[in-house]
Amino acid sequence: MHASTFRQIIASFIISLSALMSGSFFGWPSPVAQILRSERKPMNVTTYEESWMVTCIEIGNLLTPLPTGYLMDAVGRRASLIVSVPIAITGWALIRCTKTVWGLYVARILHGCAMAVAYTVVPIYVGEIADDDKRGSLSLFFQGMISSGVLLVYVVGWMVSYDWLAVIMSAIPMLSVILLTIIPESPHYLMMKGEKDRAFKSLKWLRSTDNEAEIETELKSMTNLSSLNSTPDTLLKSSGRVLAVVLVMSTCQIFTGVGALESYASSAFKMNGNRNAIALGLVALSSDLMSAIIIGRFGRRPLLLISCVGCCISHSIAAYGMFSGEQNLMVLGALAGVMFFANAGIMPLVAAIVCEYFPTEHRAQANGITQFVMTTASLISLKIYQPINEAYGVYSNYVLFAAVGAFTTVFVYLVIPETKGLSFKEVEMELRKSGLKSKVVQDSKVGQENKAFEGTNGGGEDRKVSEVGKDVSGDGDWNCCCVTIKHGP
Repeated sequence: MHASTFRQIIASFIISLSALMSGSFFGWPSPVAQILRSERKPMNVTTYEESWMVTCIEIGNLLTPLPTGYLMDAVGRRASLIVSVPIAITGWALIRCTKTVWGLYVARILHGCAMAVAYTVVPIYVGEIADDDKRGSLSLFFQGMISSGVLLVYVVGWMVSYDWLAVIMSAIPMLSVILLTIIPESPHYLMMKGEKDRAFKSLKWLRSTDNEAEIETELKSMTNLSSLNSTPDTLLKSSGRVLAVVLVMSTCQIFTGVGALESYASSAFKMNGNRNAIALGLVALSSDLMSAIIIGRFGRRPLLLISCVGCCISHSIAAYGMFSGEQNLMVLGALAGVMFFANAGIMPLVAAIVCEYFPTEHRAQANGITQFVMTTASLISLKIYQPINEAYGVYSNYVLFAAVGAFTTVFVYLVIPETKGLSFKEVEMELRKSGLKSKVVQDSKVGQENKAFEGTNGGGEDRKVSEVGKDVSGDGDWNCCCVTIKHGP
C-alpha cells in the first residue's frame, strides 16, 4: 500500500470516529428498550414516552446542522468536531446519573446536537482530503463507522447494565478528541481561508510526497474551486437544481426505513429481539465493507440502483411476513436484506454525493441544509413509526418504505449522473452537461460584483466587457456573456 493511501485511510478513520459515536447514539434505544421492559429497569417508561425517547435525538439534530455549516467554514472541519465532544460526554453523563424520563429527553437532545456536527462535517472532510480515485471508497468510512457504532451499542447493551452501557459508550468521544489532534486540517478549507502555507503542509502530509510541483499544482486547482465567498444567494443561483436533487435523495434515504429499523430493531421481533438486532447490525457492517471494495469498480449509479431495488423488494417481503404472522425467518431475512442493500448503496453514497456535487465555498452550507432536511424527515419517520404500528399494524410501516424504494429507483435512473473517478472540476462539468447545474461563471477578482471591465482604451486593442450572472440565452440558465468591442482601425 502506498504511503499516501495509508495516510488518507488513517485520517478518514480518525475523523470518522465521530460517526462511530453517532451510531452509538442512534442505536442506543434498541437495547435500552428491552432493559426498560425487563425486571432490571431503572425507571418506568410508557410506550408514548419511549417513542419520544427515540425521537428526541432528532430535535437536537434539527438545531445544529445549519450553525455547523457556518462553524466549519469559520473555525475549520477538525475544530468543529472537537467542539461536539463535550456535548456528547455530557449526554452520556446525564443518562448515567439521572433516572427520569425528562433527563433522558435532555440527554438525547444533546446527543442529537453532537451527531448533527458529525453528519455535517465528516463527509466533507473525507471528500476534501481524498485523491479522486479513492474518494468513493474512503467516503464509505462514514457509513461503515455509523454501522459499527450501532452494532457496538447493540452488543454491549446486551451484555451490560443500563448504567455501564452509558459509561462504556462515553469512551468513544474521549478517544476521538485525542486522535483528532494528530491529523491535519482539510487543505481545501485552508486554501479557502487563504492559508497557503498550512494547506501546503497539510497536503504534503496527506499525499506523503516531497514533490513540491505536484503539491503546488493540486493547491492551484483548489484555489480555482475556492475563489468565491459563499452566500445563500450564490448557492441557489449556481447550484439550486443540484441542491434540490440532493434534498430529494436525502429524504428518500431516510424513508428507506433504516433509521427506524435501527432504533426499533429489538421491538420489531416477537422473540430474540436483541439477538436479531445484532444479526442485522452484522449484516449492515458487512455490506458497508463490501461496498467499499466494489464502488471503485462499478461506480455510484449502479450501486444506487441495485440498492433501491433491493430495499423495495426486501421491505415488501417484510411487510407480507408481518401481515401474515410469519415473525421468524421470513421477516428476519427480509429485514437483513433491507440492511444489506441500503448500506451497500443509498446510505453511504448520499453523503458522497453531497461532497462531490458542490464546490468548496458552498459545500458546508449545502451540507448543513441537507442535514437539516434529513433530520426533519428522520424526526417524522421515527415519530410516526409507533403510532402507525399501533393503529394499522407494524407491516404498514414497511409498505410505506417499499413505496419510497420504488420511487427512489425511478428518480436515480432518470436524474443521477455517474461521477466515479472524476475530480471535483470534472464532476461540475458533468453536472452542467446533465442540466443539473446552472452555468454561472464568476470572476474571482471581483467577487460578487455583477460586471467586470478589463482591458485598455484606444490603439486597436480589444476591450472586454464581462457580464457575470446574466441570463443571455433565455433558457433559464445563468451564463457568462463576454462581448469584445473593437477600437481603432
